[in-house]
Amino acid sequence: MSIPHDDPKLEEIDRLVNKLSGQRCLCRTCGKKFNSTAAFDKHRSGSISERRCLTSREMRERRMSLNARGYWITSKMPARPKDSLAFWPMAGPRKS
Repeated sequence: MSIPHDDPKLEEIDRLVNKLSGQRCLCRTCGKKFNSTAAFDKHRSGSISERRCLTSREMRERRMSLNARGYWITSKMPARPKDSLAFWPMAGPRKS
């Protein structure tokens, strides 16, 4: 259930939080969305008493990127060359 707010930004954050599912996270401090708890944790920096969110630039420097849906991810999957679809040999009878 969404909680009504006077501040449109808080309403938007509340709406996003209610749509998140699985491992997806929304940082209440910086407002960025993350595809996993690992990505969320990676965007936080500093000791516990001086914790802060990384900037978008800092996250990119750490090889994080945005996916097609606008969620920050820890790293892009490496592109697989088209000719890399190798077939594994079928297991046959063992030779003694």
